[in-house]
Amino acid sequence: MPPRDSKKIFTCPQCKNEIKPITHYIKKDDPNKNEENLLTSLQCETITEDFLKNEFYLSYFKICTVQSGALKVLFKSLSKYLNEITLKITKNSISFIKRSYDNIIFHVRMGSEQFDLFELSNDVSLNINLIQFRDIIKNLQNDDILSFIKDKDSYLWKVCFNNYEKNTKSIYTFENNINKIETIKCYPLEYYSELRMGNQIIDESLKKMDPLSPETLNLILNTNHELKLSCQNKEKSITCENTFCENDYFAVETFTDNFKKKINYEKFSIVTAFRDLCNLTYIYMKKDKNYIVLRIDIANLGQLKIILPCII
Repeated sequence: MPPRDSKKIFTCPQCKNEIKPITHYIKKDDPNKNEENLLTSLQCETITEDFLKNEFYLSYFKICTVQSGALKVLFKSLSKYLNEITLKITKNSISFIKRSYDNIIFHVRMGSEQFDLFELSNDVSLNINLIQFRDIIKNLQNDDILSFIKDKDSYLWKVCFNNYEKNTKSIYTFENNINKIETIKCYPLEYYSELRMGNQIIDESLKKMDPLSPETLNLILNTNHELKLSCQNKEKSITCENTFCENDYFAVETFTDNFKKKINYEKFSIVTAFRDLCNLTYIYMKKDKNYIVLRIDIANLGQLKIILPCII
């Protein structure tokens, strides 16, 4: 008999018929089956378009910023959850919106006016392999000037690290590997309650809950403007509850109603990966919507929004 899961073709020595190997199938549960489908909930439309290679060839741009440390943190942190992104560069902004395999939507928008230099001939799309790019961007120093450059009549684009104090320059040249451009278009998000939390107290709370190895997290906002984060261990024998009252580290900016949301604990912990971008995280919620939005500023360049599904 052939080995289990073998791909080699074996034949019977007597009848010469093929002997098929035993194949073991494992049915995997959908990890997101109990969550709200964000693309459905947000009424998103996925549009696929051809990449216009000739237009890209004729285009040119030069975009520079001294806020290199923020972009270093952004790209390195995104690489933990996304393999690649397609940046849409227009005269107004640099942006992308992408849904991860585990049902999380990441949306980045940085205004062109926030960059030190922003020259662009026409709208372009850039494919960035985040797994490769993080190994490049990790060498970027906080006192470097980061530039994205493309010359006219070229299929290639560049990333440059300039350090005028040390009189050094590093240039990485990329091919723009795009055949199709997939764009997610969503209706404006709805939320009525806005919370402001210091990343320090979020980190401290998660560290207190981590020993329980919880699977889910409850967010409870009451009429006293108190937020409670609670969880249980898998055996439901231990409970941890953290309560936040309004102070310098926590504030309810907008309040409409008390509510309770349940989300995946690991997904909420995503916020810690981006804590070096800003010392504050804004949380947006609405009672009848099965998602929450985390907003983190990318220094002075723009905003990152992370949309997390609720467990239903």
